[in-house]
Amino acid sequence: WRKFSHASHALIIDPDWLPIEKTLIKDQLDFEHRKFSFLVYDRNGLTTRNVAWLIRHEEGLEFRYRLHEVLVLPKNSIYNTTNLRMLSWQVKEVEVKGRRTWHTTEHGNATNVGHSMSYKRYLRDLDLLYLDLEELGPNDPHTLYYLGATHLACIDAILGVGFHKLTEQVLYHINQGIFYLEQRVQPNIIDLANRIGGNSEETWAAVRWLAHSYHNYKRDYNKA
Repeated sequence: WRKFSHASHALIIDPDWLPIEKTLIKDQLDFEHRKFSFLVYDRNGLTTRNVAWLIRHEEGLEFRYRLHEVLVLPKNSIYNTTNLRMLSWQVKEVEVKGRRTWHTTEHGNATNVGHSMSYKRYLRDLDLLYLDLEELGPNDPHTLYYLGATHLACIDAILGVGFHKLTEQVLYHINQGIFYLEQRVQPNIIDLANRIGGNSEETWAAVRWLAHSYHNYKRDYNKA
């Protein structure tokens, strides 16, 4: 908001979003609504999500977290209302070959091109998540969830799909993934997430990944 203090609206986009131009009808914007929601087609090609990342400008808007950012609204924000308008706008989340963005570089820089599901990319993600954990404390629900999920994502990046020998490296990511996800589903962390307006989807997703891990990696079917 500091750099664009005179803007009327703010559109927050991912560098790997490809707009479907025929859906971008600017006449749908107005000054009556505070937030505008549009459709994102996920990179997997199977799922979609609506995001309200087109908003009227307001002093104090900012993102929290170094990775998997969350848009933070100022206290007593004009956006803390249900004044939302659904747009016809649509974007696709894609990996464009040759485009040097976070998702197409293994280390988040322009010198080592990879892809968004490479092991080196996930290791870089973990570095950033541990920085957030150090800064925000050991009970931050958002960081706990993504630490667990990213450690588990490392497993497929190392092994590929299917069943393989559980090496020391793989076991490390299994155990760390389970550790952080179990922290995330503790009652006090769930309560904290609810009180600070956290994403409830992270809670059930953590339970799902724990069930997957106990079933497929630990062979503990009772816990699963």
